[in-house]
Amino acid sequence: MSFADYGFAVWETFYVTVLATAFSLVIGLPLGVLLVAGDKDGVLPLPGWLMHLLNIVINILRSVPFLILMICVFPLSRAIVGTTVGTKATIVPLVVAAFPFVARLVETSLRELDEGVVEAAQSMGATPFQIITKVMIPECLPGLISSMTTALTTILGYSAMSGAIGGGGLGKVAISYGYYRYQTNIMIVCVVLLVLLIGIVAAFVVGLTYADTDALSMLGFMGEGVDSMGNLIVVTLLASGMLGLIQHNGGISFLIDRMSRGIKGKRGAQTMISLLVAVVNMCTANNTIAIITVGGLARQISEKYGLDSRKTASLLDTCSCVAQCFIPYGAQVLMAASLAGISTVSILPHLYYPFALGLMVALSIIFQFPKRYH
Repeated sequence: MSFADYGFAVWETFYVTVLATAFSLVIGLPLGVLLVAGDKDGVLPLPGWLMHLLNIVINILRSVPFLILMICVFPLSRAIVGTTVGTKATIVPLVVAAFPFVARLVETSLRELDEGVVEAAQSMGATPFQIITKVMIPECLPGLISSMTTALTTILGYSAMSGAIGGGGLGKVAISYGYYRYQTNIMIVCVVLLVLLIGIVAAFVVGLTYADTDALSMLGFMGEGVDSMGNLIVVTLLASGMLGLIQHNGGISFLIDRMSRGIKGKRGAQTMISLLVAVVNMCTANNTIAIITVGGLARQISEKYGLDSRKTASLLDTCSCVAQCFIPYGAQVLMAASLAGISTVSILPHLYYPFALGLMVALSIIFQFPKRYH
């Protein structure tokens, strides 16, 4: 997989999500308004049998799992786009699955409106259409926007699942190249890209709606965020490269051999891994870099002494976090001290949670629990 392949997969996922969301809004928004306005106490009462039928249809479509729903709407997809496989074909099942969800979100937002507002509009002679367009929707706009953001992220998740039936995008890459070919790294990259895409899209929607900003400013904020992570990225790359050089020249084997002389059994191996990651974290003041630096060494110790990989990963994560809490020059402690207007050292005696966490790590090593990891 090249960067171009990942870029094209991201583009496919993006445009499928945007189109499916747009069509879902076109169908779901009026339907949600109708569910509220057409109620017996609404501004435009409709026959009870019709409202009952609409609720049944929406409930049924929402209850069907998405993968099954995609297969069920194959005939509709073939009738509309001429095929049931490919990126375009996934738009139809996405819309069918999403518009009932959008309708319920819209209904929930509109029902939160105070009835007194609607009654005031009715007393002034407003028509049902005017009440809907001039009162209900504008008054509930913040809730509607929040609901649309939820719908957008849900549709983006659905689009990833469409890879199971031949759809394009990141879902196809993750399944075809990652899962079926046992290439875990590709699956991880696809998951990270999906999470980033969801965060970027949601931030754009919320930012452009609530904040006094525009699209160019949002891009500027993204650039500042990436720039703020630049130092961490550079240090991480240097640490990884340095670790690779040490391993290539036999340094890792030398360290394992020297440290192994003081290790007796699984408890000693787990203690050594915990101390290693804690010491490296104190030196780097960054738990991510500490885990990356010690990770390869911890894996080899784990394999040599038959440790469960889940327990090793837990020790790396937990012990690095505990060490990060107790260093007065750590970013978290410095920020907390600056907000409270106190010294970093004065915080340390009151860190009850890290103390308890460190104690539980020690007890888990001494008494070897959970037992299923030993």
